[in-house]
Amino acid sequence: MLGPDVITGNHPGPYNATYPGSYGANAAVRTWQVYRQNPTAIGQATIQLTPAPVKQNPQAFMANLLGYSAEDFKANDSNQNGAICIKELTHWFGNISQHPQTAAKLAHQWLNSHDVNNDKQIDLTEHTASVLLDTNASGYLNGSTPAEQASTFYQSTGYSTPQQRNAHHTAMFNQPQHVNQTLGRLITTFNLTGWLRAFGLTQ
Repeated sequence: MLGPDVITGNHPGPYNATYPGSYGANAAVRTWQVYRQNPTAIGQATIQLTPAPVKQNPQAFMANLLGYSAEDFKANDSNQNGAICIKELTHWFGNISQHPQTAAKLAHQWLNSHDVNNDKQIDLTEHTASVLLDTNASGYLNGSTPAEQASTFYQSTGYSTPQQRNAHHTAMFNQPQHVNQTLGRLITTFNLTGWLRAFGLTQ
């Protein structure tokens, strides 16, 4: 079964399209529907997080990014306890790799690079920073200061392409500490905790 080339939030979904962030949330729901039908299709699909160019409406992009991130996080957090643990990460990577040892290694590498606050799990803020990084991985990793990262963000397209995701994942495996520090700067630069709290997604 072939998957779509582009996944958007335009399809009918569980969230009212007039609400801020609903486009991104519906895009995440659709992404997981496609994944469950054909896991390999996701790697080749472009995921559209927002319907308009980011520079046109950066606030709408942030809302849609939060919507996408929250739904994606919920799908990964299988026991719904508000955190993605090493067991859940190992299960996720087990869907990609048929070898349990490889899945466990990938899960630990992911945790080491994405666990900004060192509590041995991934929370929604850290996951949201990761999604934000995915939208323009090369640009964020090339920006050495928060101001440069912010500039890159406002010039990004709002798409998460296979190439961008691959750049992020390659950097994660090759430079885990750099990615960890970059995610920390993104959390601070874009006040992700404040955005999530404003949307009632975290306390």
